[in-house]
Amino acid sequence: MSFSPLPPLSFFLTEHAESTLRHIGFGYRAKYIVKAVESISEKGGIEWLHSLRKVDLGEAKEELESLSGVGPKVASCVCLMSLDKHSAVPIDTHIYQVAVRHYGVASGSLTNKRHSELEETFQELHGPFAGWAQAYLFYSNLKKESSRSKKRRLR
Repeated sequence: MSFSPLPPLSFFLTEHAESTLRHIGFGYRAKYIVKAVESISEKGGIEWLHSLRKVDLGEAKEELESLSGVGPKVASCVCLMSLDKHSAVPIDTHIYQVAVRHYGVASGSLTNKRHSELEETFQELHGPFAGWAQAYLFYSNLKKESSRSKKRRLR
């Protein structure tokens, strides 16, 4: 398997960036990526992103969510995996289902408010590394779902 480096931010500011992103499989997300990079550039580029490591989790997420196409889950992912915010907990439908099944969380729509509440629940349960606990649960849940899906197809 080979990997290619990400292009520099300047690539995303070119007139062909969106069409290139669409062509390589980003689909409707392409325009959000380009708009987010434009905003990042206006805020100070890479230096601005690096500055988010120095602020608390709430402020970092708020700043990231000000970017086009970035909601609570993506902001939490960036905080956890790129900004050294180990207590950031990305909540998607898989993790929400885990929380309903194993933590007694009531089911319902996954709103921004519920995302915040679930993140706090994970932080209370798993402490300062709650985000990495979530990553383990996410992987474990996907592995189990994949196994169930294979068994259903074999029937």
